[in-house]
Amino acid sequence: MENFIISLAVLGVSVIVLAIPTIKAILFLVGILFLAYMGFVTWKSKANRSTTLDAALSANK
Repeated sequence: MENFIISLAVLGVSVIVLAIPTIKAILFLVGILFLAYMGFVTWKSKANRSTTLDAALSANK
């Protein structure tokens, strides 16, 4: 029953987003800005130098 209610909620939000082009454009813009921000932060972050390449690629965790 819980999955059915969640599915209905997702379907309702999808119908609203697809029916109003302005909301769709805003969501696309927010998504693009978020991905650009995350890419920039990841690119500028310093590497973790506490592990060696062999330890990072080891199957023994």
